Amino acid sequence: MPLAPVSSGKLGTDEDLAWRVTLQLYADFGHAPQIADIAATIGAPPDKVLALLVELEARDLIGLDRESGQVRLAYPFTQAKTEHQVELNGRTLQALCDIDALGVGAMYGTNAAVRPQCRQCGQTVRVGTIKAGRALASVDPLSSVVWYDFAYDGSAATSCCPSIVFFCSDSHLEQWQRDQLGCRAGVRLVIDEALEVGRATFGPVLADAGAADF
Repeated sequence: MPLAPVSSGKLGTDEDLAWRVTLQLYADFGHAPQIADIAATIGAPPDKVLALLVELEARDLIGLDRESGQVRLAYPFTQAKTEHQVELNGRTLQALCDIDALGVGAMYGTNAAVRPQCRQCGQTVRVGTIKAGRALASVDPLSSVVWYDFAYDGSAATSCCPSIVFFCSDSHLEQWQRDQLGCRAGVRLVIDEALEVGRATFGPVLADAGAADF
């Protein structure tokens, strides 16, 4: 999910509530909640909840399965298997990209462990956080970096997210860049910088009710 705005205008009260409940239940369950779960939590009919979720999808805050209408992703999480795993409160969840993974702890106000893979060689990178997910506790290997891709086209999940990834070293990032078709627009981040971007993107999301302005 990019740091740049992903939708326009301030969310209405109902949309904001549906968004927050979706994210909270996602973390509680360890997977995407069903519409019935969201409806029961906020006390609204399922058809109204579905309409709210459609609005959130239009703002690129969640994604729905076209056949079932159920939630398939809610930034920072997805139901799809990815190389960006996050351990949160004893559950392992799939993040859409590595910035999303690094922002999870700050969003939920708890420490999280991120277990991405180097895009070039597949080595697992291990990142631990402290201070309620807002600071680094450990990085292994220390040479790890993140490529922050700028290719946003209206849906982060299908444009920039697939290329916002960890590398275990600068040399593997450089190898990957040489293998790309054309020069990709983006920036190399050290892990402290990547965590700061993730924290800035996701930290405020659940912090203040009614303050989700995108």
